[in-house]
Amino acid sequence: MLDNDFYPSPPAPLQCQRVTPDQIPQCIQDLPRLKARNWYLTKQVRGFQPGEMYDLEFQPAIRVLAAMLPEPEGGTAAWLLTGFEASGRSVLVAACRSTNSQQRINPSSAIQVLKDPSRIELLLTLLKDDVPRVRLNAVLAAKWNWDPRFDESFLALFHDPCSEVREAAIIGMDLWEVTNPVPMGERLQTNHVPAYLALLRDPDPEVQFRALDELWHWGQDPVPRAELVRLLGTPRMDTVYRALAMLYGRCPPGWAYKFPMGCPRFPSTIATYLLSSAEAAPLTTNRLTLVRLKGLTILRQNADAQAVALTLPLLRDTNSLVRKRAFALLKTVSGQDIPQDDPARWEQWWAANKGSYAAPK
Repeated sequence: MLDNDFYPSPPAPLQCQRVTPDQIPQCIQDLPRLKARNWYLTKQVRGFQPGEMYDLEFQPAIRVLAAMLPEPEGGTAAWLLTGFEASGRSVLVAACRSTNSQQRINPSSAIQVLKDPSRIELLLTLLKDDVPRVRLNAVLAAKWNWDPRFDESFLALFHDPCSEVREAAIIGMDLWEVTNPVPMGERLQTNHVPAYLALLRDPDPEVQFRALDELWHWGQDPVPRAELVRLLGTPRMDTVYRALAMLYGRCPPGWAYKFPMGCPRFPSTIATYLLSSAEAAPLTTNRLTLVRLKGLTILRQNADAQAVALTLPLLRDTNSLVRKRAFALLKTVSGQDIPQDDPARWEQWWAANKGSYAAPK
């Protein structure tokens, strides 16, 4: 996660904040016992009547807030400046061009609420900023100030070293597709498909799912079947379900979650919807128990020689439910009376009979 210190929104002044010892080093110098645990800093507030305000000093708000932008609490100042219309917004834009990274972070977090076409050039620069937080803020702002010139920058951010920036860029592109379905759909099919396909091999599972989700909603099947089969081995449930749904012929969203987990007939009578046993192999080795069970469901539907071979190792699975489901499959297709807790005998039976095995009819 990007480091994002907590600061209150303008309508909610901070009264209490939890802090760790490393956040209060000066206090610990005076009170060493504070370093032993976390603490809560509390602000004491006293109300007073208008007649007691004789010693207050009033300063121009925009100038004071602008001076706060380089400070850690400048994020609150930046959001306050958005309420000052053109004069406050010009201060934000100027601060976004500062050489001070902290000063760019704070105002860039607030410009996302500005819907102004003149901000496009600024956002194009911030999308390439060397500070991840600034790039993330620019992506969030660009979603509400979209321009076709963002396409190239967003595609480049699909490979950003920061996972949060990558995910935000993918979601941002999705928002533009939803609000502009026809022209964006055409551009995605011609220019963006290779970028999304490349993201299916991103090391971040969240990015993989976001990319697959985008490909799912385009109305065609741009993902090669072999790539979908590979994704069945990913340790993320929604990615596996989405890949299965696409393999089953682009069923409506949500259909994959209704895929039966029970024991169907074998061989299945709906063969056109099935994966082959070889394609189901990544399911049987997935570290998620529910996915391995789904793999066994498909193997039971196929009930061919390869299904039996892939089921045998699951007799030694770490999960008892998987072991029981594998045993039930083998006993049903073989008719053998071999105990569940004797996988070696099952392996001996298969070694002796796999050459003559035929799937039940």
